[in-house]
Amino acid sequence: MTTRLRRRQKHTGGSSDVADANAGPDTDTEPDAAVTARIIEQTRSVTMRLRQAHLQQTGTKAPGSSSDG
Repeated sequence: MTTRLRRRQKHTGGSSDVADANAGPDTDTEPDAAVTARIIEQTRSVTMRLRQAHLQQTGTKAPGSSSDG
């Protein structure tokens, strides 16, 4: 993931670009805000699943749950 977030930088002694190890053309056109929003949404989803699993293990009903366990 860290390689996607790196930006090209100029050499101090020349005009050529420094690329990542994969050295392909820069095709990452997704805005940073969209990437951040997706990460936050995935984190929330995982957190909700972990909470529900924990509540099931402890025998407590999840908030908003309508099932009679």
